Amino acid sequence: MNKINRYDPFKWQPMDIGQIESPTLLGVLEGWNEIKGKHAAPAWNGTVIENLPAEIVPYANVIDVGIGKPPFPYRFFGSGLARMHTFELTNKTTDEIKPDGFRNLCVDQQLMVIESCRAMVFLNNIPTHTEGLFRTHVILRMPYCTLRNCVTHVLTVEESERPPEETWNRFRDQHYGSF
Repeated sequence: MNKINRYDPFKWQPMDIGQIESPTLLGVLEGWNEIKGKHAAPAWNGTVIENLPAEIVPYANVIDVGIGKPPFPYRFFGSGLARMHTFELTNKTTDEIKPDGFRNLCVDQQLMVIESCRAMVFLNNIPTHTEGLFRTHVILRMPYCTLRNCVTHVLTVEESERPPEETWNRFRDQHYGSF
């Protein structure tokens, strides 16, 4: 199956981590780099989410990697992500992500981070109800380890170019006129 069909109608690409422009994502990455030190990835501990700034937590999620094979269970799925994507995944697995193209995108990105054991950033274009209109998400995924160089968790922080409500308002105005 080719890549286009596997992710359809979603589009994504990895970005060079040096291209991150968001002060929020840069701050999270700097914190991750500080705690990892000279190791490939920082050690996992139960306070990773608690140590994030409060405004970032709703847009974060954590998967447990297990043996590195999907489906991956979500240890935590932020409330902002639940609103943005219209589903909640805490204590659920990647198998429950719908539609298939979005699930494939999420799982494949997680696998890239697990296999490389390095932080990675992805540019995702999420389609809206208006044909040809996408909401751009920048997604930072960072591995954590409990065993030397063996990824056990992946922390993701997601940022959208515009809030979901703004995209909805744009869609509504195009189709129904201003209220």
